[in-house]
Amino acid sequence: VTALMRGGSLDDHLLLSPDARARLQKLGFKGTPGLSWSQRLSALCDAARALVHLHSNRILHRDVKTANILLDGALLPLHTAGGERRVYRAFLSDVGHAKERAGGSTAMATRATSAFYSAGFADPIYVDSSQHSRATDAYGIGISLLMALAGVESRGLKSAFEDDVMDMAEGADGAGKRLLSAARQAAAWPEAATRELVKVVHGLCYERKSRRLPLPEALAALERALRHGDGEAAAAVGGGSSTSSSGSAAGGSGSSGVRFKGGVSPVVLPAGMPPSVSPPP
Repeated sequence: VTALMRGGSLDDHLLLSPDARARLQKLGFKGTPGLSWSQRLSALCDAARALVHLHSNRILHRDVKTANILLDGALLPLHTAGGERRVYRAFLSDVGHAKERAGGSTAMATRATSAFYSAGFADPIYVDSSQHSRATDAYGIGISLLMALAGVESRGLKSAFEDDVMDMAEGADGAGKRLLSAARQAAAWPEAATRELVKVVHGLCYERKSRRLPLPEALAALERALRHGDGEAAAAVGGGSSTSSSGSAAGGSGSSGVRFKGGVSPVVLPAGMPPSVSPPP
């Protein structure tokens, strides 16, 4: 039994279909559907932080997608370099497909016993090999981030913006005009933040297997963008460190400067999940 997530799913807010609006109304969501750019990014930070925690306990989620990122519906103050913002806490849910890696393998890859994945969120690495890993989990965070930026559904999303993402990641002059325009229209994303976050998308989804961006580094970049998004551009992807909402490190040391009042674990665990993977208080 888990608490009722009155904010619905991130997917509901990004697509705002008639069914999604009806679902949010039925849940009793009192906020504005659609979410601001900082609320979208904060939810993705929570989901990535939860996934880093699962991976640190040798657990693969295996179905990371926007529909499995739930919002509690209660606004909380978030302190950033640009001042206080009001955001929703998000939780990574549906851990029913999660699988613990036996033994102490650091590779932590597991061959699927059956083919299951959600349209648009299936990493080509998994499709080709039927093997889940940290990288295939993190791919779901990358596609979720691209959805939050572009404001469109996951099916066909990666190929639709491939040229923009590749050109922006390479730093080409005038690159990414279509994606930058979509991001402004979707949630008034600041251009500096969009450019840095596209590098995260590239590292999680477009790089070849051996060069994928590690999820803790992606999380650090997300948190830097949340802190500096409407001001100066965040630090380059791959540097710095990340810090959880309670102040404990999640992939590095130091401070991201992003702070919540209070602390709630961003992992929703189903009944029967081993206590060893329970999030810290």
